[in-house]
Amino acid sequence: MAFLGGPQPHGSTIIPCTMTATALALGSALSWGTADFMGGVKTRALSVTTVAVTSQLVGAGILAVLIALVSPAGPSGRTLLFGVLAGTANTIGLVAFYGGLAIGRMSIVAPIAGLGVVVPVTVGLASGERPGVAQGVGMLVAIVGVALATWQRDTDPTGNLGRSALLAVIAALGIGGNLALLARGIHHANADAVLWAVLCSRLSAAFILSIHLLASTPRALPRAGDARGLILLGATDLLANLLYGLAVRNSLLSLAAVLASLHPAVTVMLARMMLSERMRRAQQLGVALAIGGACLLAAG
Repeated sequence: MAFLGGPQPHGSTIIPCTMTATALALGSALSWGTADFMGGVKTRALSVTTVAVTSQLVGAGILAVLIALVSPAGPSGRTLLFGVLAGTANTIGLVAFYGGLAIGRMSIVAPIAGLGVVVPVTVGLASGERPGVAQGVGMLVAIVGVALATWQRDTDPTGNLGRSALLAVIAALGIGGNLALLARGIHHANADAVLWAVLCSRLSAAFILSIHLLASTPRALPRAGDARGLILLGATDLLANLLYGLAVRNSLLSLAAVLASLHPAVTVMLARMMLSERMRRAQQLGVALAIGGACLLAAG
């Protein structure tokens, strides 16, 4: 039986951004931002690789159970291929992002990586998508807002500027490529394809990260006391991917991807509320711009 709705004919007109698609994309941003916040908290006790691979495996496990319960139609080769490519791109992006933070300036690496949304926007526009004027302005405002929301003070003034900036660009391409590739495997397909594409994405990412974890010395394996937090993290990250997949299935990639990419603003606000972290004026402006951009996209 279908997971949600039936297949979309290849010749059908795609609605630019329905209220349902907008809600799904914003829900994805909320879930991703929450997952990023929880992941950041967990990496204070565990290595980044340990947290990442565990959350990916948890998400894949939950999704496998869901697929067994709903008995979705079998996936196409296109869905499987783009799911694997999306997971690989996302893994490369995350590894490059954390590598850039390790050797360079956060104030340079984070904003550049946050501009990864430009990749799916470019792919969407190149494929013939034409957002309205208000939506175009909203996209630009939201992208600038995301970059500002991720801006922070330098953590290493002596960092290697060239290498860290290059890694940040790779991170942006990988993270943005994940959004574009995942959409390619889902767009115009039956909604069941969302489940299969996200499952392939989780499994490919978990495989790559597991190899990296096993090769690490020492191996910081999770403890029993970390199980609940890691399961919640994996489930929240999975929810974000499913909501994004459903959003791009019947809307413009360029619009859905921008809305889903507002998650850094969510993470910053959660850190302010839950950890009492101070928000710099640039971050406050970024959050405001991100919200304003989202409103323009929704109204357009």
